[in-house]
Amino acid sequence: EELELDVSHTKNSPVSFSHPDQTAWRLTAYDQRILKESGFTRRSNLVRQIREGRRRDEGIGRVVALMFFVAAFLGLPYVIGYSIEQSVPAIAGKLPVELDMELGQLLLPEVQAKYPDDTKNPKSVEQLNMLLDRIVPREARKRHDFRIHLVDDPHPNSFSLPSGDIFIFMGVLQWSQSLEEVAAVLAHEVAYVMSRSGVQSLIGRQGPGMFIQHLLDNQAPIVALLRANAGDLVTRKPPIAVMTAADKASINLLIEAKISPYGMASFFRTLLGLESRAKYENLSLPLSLRPQSKPRGKALAAALQAIPGDVKFEELPPVIGPPRPIAEEGKEGLDF
Repeated sequence: EELELDVSHTKNSPVSFSHPDQTAWRLTAYDQRILKESGFTRRSNLVRQIREGRRRDEGIGRVVALMFFVAAFLGLPYVIGYSIEQSVPAIAGKLPVELDMELGQLLLPEVQAKYPDDTKNPKSVEQLNMLLDRIVPREARKRHDFRIHLVDDPHPNSFSLPSGDIFIFMGVLQWSQSLEEVAAVLAHEVAYVMSRSGVQSLIGRQGPGMFIQHLLDNQAPIVALLRANAGDLVTRKPPIAVMTAADKASINLLIEAKISPYGMASFFRTLLGLESRAKYENLSLPLSLRPQSKPRGKALAAALQAIPGDVKFEELPPVIGPPRPIAEEGKEGLDF
């Protein structure tokens, strides 16, 4: 009656018997059917131990099953999110480039009403167009209608629409130390348009619905969603990964144009200085959501270090633009 049973009720697990007074011996059977023998089923203490063991194993099984369920439940959003993120380029790749033009033209009147073209500095616009001609590859001009819009605003920022309309704020010209810095800003916007980052950002924000329509190979609802949410392009922050990818792609565009990409690093240092001193505030949309200079600057520095030392660049003329704005007495301004 004092036999102690050690058994796991999982399939093919061994059965061991021991006795508290006989510590030197231990009996082991490798077939659990032995527990059904009458010699064991008539021993109440063994029956009790078998029942307790089964309840214990069932409890452990329920806990393990619950843990698997919780892990699957918590991990499901991550798996779905990762799948959606990975599928964004594929979804965009199935959509015609004409959609980029359509979305850009849809947004252009509203954007130009808020940011009208500067007509007082035609020489600056001419210089920007000269840079644009050098930076944009010939094949890219067949897909997008690249156009410069100079905005009379002292903040050093820029943005672009999927159509290829690029808005450069006068602050970019005023705060740049060289035309190479201006070219870097412009190349970033060109890279953003060429990679269809605007469309990809819209797709990524639509979540599972967009992903399901992609799996069903149903483009009509996808296009309708993008049209309905096109305004997000000028009111919401672009993902940092998208911005960083455009920064890196712009390096190649500048190298191909024989323009030094190192102006991008110096322009980022200027932006960091402005941001750290909080010298420009109340930026009007969409530029109040940018430029995220610190994380982008780190990624950019690594990309610039990979440029071979024997690459040659052409020297550019000085920047054509009005002087940098100076703060009024007693007021915070952009100068520092």
